[in-house]
Amino acid sequence: MPKVNEEHFAMKENHIVEAAIRVCKRKPAYDVTLRDVVKESGISQGSMYCYFSSIDEIFAAIANKCYRETNPEGGVEKIFEREGSPEAIIETVFKTWGQVIEKKYTVYGKLINDINTIYYNDPERAKTISALIAVENGVDKIDAMLVAFIGKNIENGYFKPTTPKEYILLAVAMALQGIQRALSAAEEDRDNYLDFIGLDEEHRSAQSMATALFKVVIALLKNERSND
Repeated sequence: MPKVNEEHFAMKENHIVEAAIRVCKRKPAYDVTLRDVVKESGISQGSMYCYFSSIDEIFAAIANKCYRETNPEGGVEKIFEREGSPEAIIETVFKTWGQVIEKKYTVYGKLINDINTIYYNDPERAKTISALIAVENGVDKIDAMLVAFIGKNIENGYFKPTTPKEYILLAVAMALQGIQRALSAAEEDRDNYLDFIGLDEEHRSAQSMATALFKVVIALLKNERSND
């Protein structure tokens, strides 16, 4: 395909994906149909099939776009390969995680979570979209590598926490997921939940929550009392 045609195709594809994102911000993702996207994008049904043949293909394209735009520059592995103490690396990981999450929810809101929920509840349909997602989910990879990194540095004796390793790793994994769920909730529900747990306005961003979590985790790992 000539370069000009490739560029035109990519522009059209992106136009359709952006239209789908707008639709998904107005109505639940599980209610969005290919017809909705056709109407929003302003292209004909026939032309749509030149780019996407199903809403699943469009959802996969949205996920790929999100992961491409929000993944850490240079890849997740680069964060863990930097020089420094385990504490410094863990701090950088939490900071990077907060930046990625902040960008993800600022641009896409709860859309990616809603799309994931659709396929979580429909395993057969999930096989279709999984084959179409070509970009790695940086958030999931950071979560997994962080838990493994902390576990390794407990096992090798660098950290000697009095709290069992399994409890710490479970707490980290659940806290990371919990922050994402809080951020993906409707604004009123999120505010009510954060009010309920007593989190002040200063600590309600993904960045500040990640920083607070880092301090708690390090205090657990080093058997220290967190002063913040």
